[in-house]
Amino acid sequence: MLMKAYVDYNLIKAEHEEIHVRLQNWARWVRGGNTALSHPMWRFFKEKEASESVPLDHIPINSLDAHALEKLVVDLPEKQRHAVRWWYVYANNPRKAAKLLGVTMDALNELVHDARTMLKNRAKPVAIRK
Repeated sequence: MLMKAYVDYNLIKAEHEEIHVRLQNWARWVRGGNTALSHPMWRFFKEKEASESVPLDHIPINSLDAHALEKLVVDLPEKQRHAVRWWYVYANNPRKAAKLLGVTMDALNELVHDARTMLKNRAKPVAIRK
């Protein structure tokens, strides 16, 4: 019996670390961590449906950067857009997400990495406040 290799969806490439942090901020904004600043479409998203391993509630949301990333995510090709939304916003079963996109589990992982690369290349650097 052939065993399929495990796909580690939590692996973040070194070149994606900065965009990953910005995408985490974007995801908290989309899910409505601060309902006054969240995207209207996602304002009533239930926090219990989002499963994050590390609570990031104590970190303030940069809504301007999140809004800028939302514009970039919308412009991604369809499969990459859905894959990055699955990884950051929904964070549910990868097999279900792969089936909805019509790809394999490995291809879903590649779509997420490709989306991060596209966003990294298109995004303007965020100004760090001191």
